[in-house]
Amino acid sequence: MNGRADVSTTRPSGVWRDRPAGDGFVADAARCIAAMEPADLAPGALAFPLALSRCVVEHGLSWAEAADGLLELRAALLAHPAVDPISEPVPLLPPDARTRVWNLAVYLWHLLTRIRSC
Repeated sequence: MNGRADVSTTRPSGVWRDRPAGDGFVADAARCIAAMEPADLAPGALAFPLALSRCVVEHGLSWAEAADGLLELRAALLAHPAVDPISEPVPLLPPDARTRVWNLAVYLWHLLTRIRSC
């Protein structure tokens, strides 16, 4: 079980599905990021940060674990033929895990946008 708690033991019964913490997070985060629109990056816009927060909480992850999951998503996107992994910038990873998740999500949105345009 990779050392993570089972969501059913850490969340009130019936609120979240019973599954290992983190199960499916990368796929859900990818869908969340793919659905983001440019307006979601505007100062004060809350839809995307709230959706991403819900995704992290629903999967029973810490912010640091969520950042690790987003780095896994980055590795998968770097394998796309439209991306040159050598010239791809490395995203800034601040010490605060919540800010790290947000920065990675915005970076991944830009990366995905570049991939879509090819």
